[in-house]
Amino acid sequence: MHHPQCACLKTLCIAALLLALPRTCLSQTESSDDYPLLNKGASEVSVRFTEFVVFSHPALLSTAGFRYGWVLTDPFGKGWGRGALEYTIDLLPAVVLTKPSTIYCGGIAPIGVRWNTLAKPRLRSYGEVEAGGVFCTANIPPSDLNIGFTVNTGAGLALFTRGNQMLTAGLNFSHLSDANLGNPNPNYNGISFVLEYHWLRSK
Repeated sequence: MHHPQCACLKTLCIAALLLALPRTCLSQTESSDDYPLLNKGASEVSVRFTEFVVFSHPALLSTAGFRYGWVLTDPFGKGWGRGALEYTIDLLPAVVLTKPSTIYCGGIAPIGVRWNTLAKPRLRSYGEVEAGGVFCTANIPPSDLNIGFTVNTGAGLALFTRGNQMLTAGLNFSHLSDANLGNPNPNYNGISFVLEYHWLRSK
């Protein structure tokens, strides 16, 4: 049975893509010097929404969170991979398992790095790795421990930029388990779709 929440997210993503297309064309005239994350010491605040679809279990997790990022380096490298390294920390006030039952969680991902490619203003991309944990009202994945540890890694693209604001979308490989602290030690592995809206600040 198709879950209404998943349908709503797909509708939201399609609407965001349609709204972003004309703005993407406008953003192509921007200089890379106008991109606030170009400089060491720049920062950002963002809101993130994810849908985590698990491979081998009928499980679906939805997450809403906030991110703070701080650029650690000036751009370096050559060609399409030229970019800057950013440290990120995520606050996850709403993590909800909606299949096979409803379970509520909250958490934090205090360890994160993001590589923002800056050489191509018309096609700004990123790659990221982050790790953290969640605390739940019940055990997910099922074990005798209601604490889960998360690892996410993936990449994405900017749909549009406008001044100090940006919308990005990406795909992450996501992992959730109890890190062998519980009995048994199940895990959830799958793909997460990420939609993120950023407010950028130069140093």
